[in-house]
Amino acid sequence: MSLLLVCISSIIVQDVPQGNLRYVINGIIIFNLVNFLFTAIPMTYPRWFGPLGGRPSDGLQLLSLLKMK
Repeated sequence: MSLLLVCISSIIVQDVPQGNLRYVINGIIIFNLVNFLFTAIPMTYPRWFGPLGGRPSDGLQLLSLLKMK
């Protein structure tokens, strides 16, 4: 979902003139890109991550699925 938002926001920002709205959309792009990259790293989240602690990231789940084939 975050990668989809990066793609959509990148298309939208091209039609927005310079100004505050463009900065907001660029912020959305950067936030979602970092979010995507962080969740794509194959790892088990550490315990200090709160509710995610001990759970596999999306990247680790995808890697596990690819190894099964």
